[in-house]
Amino acid sequence: MVHTRYHFKVHSEALPGALARFGAMLSAPLIAHDSCAREVENVHAEYSRNTNSDGRKLLQLRRSLCLPPYSNFSTGSLATLWEQPQQQGADVASMLRELWQQHYRAGSTCVAVVGPQEPAQLLQWVAEAFAGMPSSSGSVGVDRGINEDVCRSNEDSNGLQRSPAADTEEVKTAPAGSSSSSRQQQQQ
Repeated sequence: MVHTRYHFKVHSEALPGALARFGAMLSAPLIAHDSCAREVENVHAEYSRNTNSDGRKLLQLRRSLCLPPYSNFSTGSLATLWEQPQQQGADVASMLRELWQQHYRAGSTCVAVVGPQEPAQLLQWVAEAFAGMPSSSGSVGVDRGINEDVCRSNEDSNGLQRSPAADTEEVKTAPAGSSSSSRQQQQQ
C-alpha cells in the first residue's frame, strides 16, 4: 500500500489523551511477538469475512488493472502473514519493526485534527503527541500522489461493468473507450 490511514472520533474533551496515545503508537510502537500474532489473527478474520464479498472481489478486479503497488493484493491470511514466513525462518515481529523503522517517519506523516479548540491549541497537542516520532533521514520515498494515472496504459479501470446476477454481481471487463450502450447494441 502506498498510504496507511488511521482515523478515529472522540469527544473533544478526550482529544488530548487520544492524540497522546495515537502519537505514542506511531512514534514508538510495541511490536511484540504475541501482539503480532493476535493482529495477524484479526487480519485473517477480516480476510475470511471478505472472501465472498462481491464488493471486495470487484475492488481487487479494479486493482488488477492498475500498476504496482495498487495492483498488489491488499490483504493477507494466517498462511501468508504468519505460517509461511515462519516456515522460511522469518521473525514476523522483527520484519514489522524493520518496516516501521523504514517508513514511519515524521517527514512522511500527515496528521489532520478537527476539533472545537483553537487551531493553536490543536497544533500544540499534535506537536506534543508526535514529538517522539523519528525524523526522516534522506529521501522518504516516492509519493505516487492521488492525481497520477495508476492504470496500465492499455487498460482502463472505468471499463469495468457490473450487473446484478441473482444474489451476486456479475463483473465484465470492457475494452477502454467502449461504452455499455454500444456493447448492448452489438449484442442485439
